[in-house]
Amino acid sequence: MTEASAPIAERLLSYLNPRLRGHAVVDLRVGLLYVAVRLSNSATGVAHLVAQRGGPCRPLPGAGGLAGTPAQEIAQWVSSPDSSEASVGLAVLNAAAAEAAQTCNGADIRDFVSIRSQDRVAMVGYFAPLLPWLRDTGAQLDILELKSIPGTRSAAEAVAVLPHCDVALITATALANHTLESLLELTGSAREVVLLGPSTPMVPEVFVGTPVTLLAGIEVLDGSAMLNIVSEGGSTRQFGVAVRKVCARVPDPPPTSAL
Repeated sequence: MTEASAPIAERLLSYLNPRLRGHAVVDLRVGLLYVAVRLSNSATGVAHLVAQRGGPCRPLPGAGGLAGTPAQEIAQWVSSPDSSEASVGLAVLNAAAAEAAQTCNGADIRDFVSIRSQDRVAMVGYFAPLLPWLRDTGAQLDILELKSIPGTRSAAEAVAVLPHCDVALITATALANHTLESLLELTGSAREVVLLGPSTPMVPEVFVGTPVTLLAGIEVLDGSAMLNIVSEGGSTRQFGVAVRKVCARVPDPPPTSAL
């Protein structure tokens, strides 16, 4: 398997593991909605907490004694079939990506993505703050969501919606529940495929050669505040000045040399 065809979680691990070397997880908070991790270099990362569907919540392995664990060890959890463990692993990788996030444009997705009235837009995951903007464009909008929310379609309908969209907005939570690859395979000829939300790893190099064209995530500005917000059950509405929104274009693949 070439690096370009490897699962994105494996590509993230390969790319970010060198930045984790020699560092430990010194603080880990698992809240109601998010996971926050602080490393020994003070870098902080977050990820949406994806609970196991259809089953009881299960404790994390080693809970109560995870502080001091090598960051590389817990980062491996991103590939775990247990989505809660995968969320923790993704948060560690996002902490490793924190330095790269500092170089990203401090801007909102609306500053990067142009949507026309004739477009078909698919939103995978319910991002309520974006709805007024999307509806004002006049574009056809389909929202695919696991939860039963009025005005949304079942996530199972992705196979009928994504191949026909011009713009796909996909939650980075799909990395933790291991559905991202299958969603990207369905995006067809979409001109914009955006990975968005606080779980987004802001390392555009990892997504070169994939359908993803734009990363829209966050940079944690105040790690201590973020740890407290997450441990007190906070959501993105409480993140406030502890973060800033950042966006980064995914570079085009290098041209293939002629034989």
